[in-house]
Amino acid sequence: MNEIKGYYQLSIHPTRTNYYYVPLERRSGNNSKTDFHETTDYVAEKGSQVSDSVASKMPEQFRDNYHYGKISKTAERKINRAIDYLTYLAQPKKLPNTFHGKGLSFRLNFITLTLSSEQIHSDHEIMSRLFSPFLQSLRQKWHVTNYIWRAERQSSGGIHYHIITDKFIPWSQLRDVWNRHQQNLGYVTRYRANQLNWHRKGFRPRPELYKKWSIEKQRKAYNEGIRHDWNSPNSTDVHSLLRISNVRAYFKKYMTKSGQSSDIQGRLWGCSLSLTDLKGATIAIYSSIDDELGIIEKQESIKTFKGDYFTTIFITPADFKRLGCSELYDVFECYIRERFPDYRPQTLF
Repeated sequence: MNEIKGYYQLSIHPTRTNYYYVPLERRSGNNSKTDFHETTDYVAEKGSQVSDSVASKMPEQFRDNYHYGKISKTAERKINRAIDYLTYLAQPKKLPNTFHGKGLSFRLNFITLTLSSEQIHSDHEIMSRLFSPFLQSLRQKWHVTNYIWRAERQSSGGIHYHIITDKFIPWSQLRDVWNRHQQNLGYVTRYRANQLNWHRKGFRPRPELYKKWSIEKQRKAYNEGIRHDWNSPNSTDVHSLLRISNVRAYFKKYMTKSGQSSDIQGRLWGCSLSLTDLKGATIAIYSSIDDELGIIEKQESIKTFKGDYFTTIFITPADFKRLGCSELYDVFECYIRERFPDYRPQTLF
């Protein structure tokens, strides 16, 4: 009788499925499953042009761990995977019946938070006393459980943050909460003092802003500032995604770009606990699964990347349903329901 030395296994994610051999006895020094899962995604994404540096193969404790403002390969893989799951989990939601929201729907929010006056505290202090408490407010006030954030440096020198989440948050409430946290370090008070000084003789436009902010818009903002006694700075923005055809690709490019974070102290990005350590739905290949893989292999429209030790199929759960691959679809949906208890299958609202 031939001795069984290993088996083939699938790891299913929202945008791809990895197919690889698992030996029953691992030799010491081999990569862990987690490392292997992360690496296959990156290699499959980049193709044959991947070449790891000597430093990337060194033990973590011997590396220079300062990020120098750049998202590492490992971080990029984790961000991309978190975005894949976040976009998959986000269900179409109707906006509240407001003047602007009636009849519209959305799936994801793309939020930007800025400081309302010149940054005079360290990035670490901004993170610990403003941004981290704000994330706590997101979780408590709006029950936000799935999110990804990214820190960047503005051209003015101040740090700002981008957040992607799947919860609708009224813009006025969002601004009020962020301004309340800003005031913990006095940024709203300094904003008010700056505005009162600039407009001390009445409305005074800023010519350097004409390209993006016409004099009419500046006057409108001035009147709004007067109405709130300059205590409600426009420090937040919710980006529209209606005209972006590939939201997933847009998020990935925006969240992993370099160039505006070179001198940021501390973390460049983070995500909710729900979006960490996403290994995907794993299952050993048996006859019915093998039959469905055979169906997929015949589809010319589905791309496949073959590495030395694995194969990656760029396929989504929607493709499983379309092709009648119910076993694969059920395996992934079962993983999603176990990992995300609040998840509900996609329906029309």
